[in-house]
Amino acid sequence: RAREVITSSSPATDSGDTRNDAAEICNRIKKFVHRELVMPEEQQQVLADLSVHMESWKLAAVRSSAPEEDGTHASFAGAFETKLGVSPDALEEAVRTCFSSMFDERVFRYA
Repeated sequence: RAREVITSSSPATDSGDTRNDAAEICNRIKKFVHRELVMPEEQQQVLADLSVHMESWKLAAVRSSAPEEDGTHASFAGAFETKLGVSPDALEEAVRTCFSSMFDERVFRYA
């Protein structure tokens, strides 16, 4: 399915404008990953447990944080999306947004 998302033809990806074509493909991948991301049961349980603890905080920030973000040749710190003001019931959606932002055009161009 991912290959279909990337290779499906549309006027935007056949424009001859490489920058716009790349942006369109990145946007398709990002939307696909956001929509189709399957979280393993363990991750779902962690989110459910965290949601319970968040009730006393009311709102939180969701952002990426991984050793891979700070490599010897490039730093991706801050490149992925951060969601602020996340309520417990919006936690999974915020995680999906942060995760799928790794396919954003600006991240692709930086890499």
